[in-house]
Amino acid sequence: MEKKLIIRGQRNNNPLNIKTSKAKWVGKVSDPALKKDKTFEEFDTMVNGIRAAIKLIQNYIKSGYNTVDTIVHRWCPDGTAPAYQRMVHREMAKNIGDYDPLKPIRRDDYSTLFVLVAAMAWIESIYRISEQEFSEAWNAL
Repeated sequence: MEKKLIIRGQRNNNPLNIKTSKAKWVGKVSDPALKKDKTFEEFDTMVNGIRAAIKLIQNYIKSGYNTVDTIVHRWCPDGTAPAYQRMVHREMAKNIGDYDPLKPIRRDDYSTLFVLVAAMAWIESIYRISEQEFSEAWNAL
């Protein structure tokens, strides 16, 4: 018997809990008969959910939200941002030797974006993105 996923972001193949929008994401479940979550996007595969998250964060960077702090504040502008930010900083520092929270992130910085997206997926959905999943999502951009 298959175990049912109970974590919303995992169940929706949307590990960063991207909110429902009119965006035409690759792999987005848009058929109302199939869509079960009215608040968050649902994707056909986890890779497509990760791809959407990378794309969204790259768009933030393009719009000038190019540090971890500005990305996190854009991502969660409510009162949870400081705690979220501390958790992301901890993961970034653990995985990037010369991590500088004030250093701008480039849209093409695979390594930094992998650590950032992986940290956010863990916080949002208790989901560990694998290097393979991230690579597939990155290459599908």
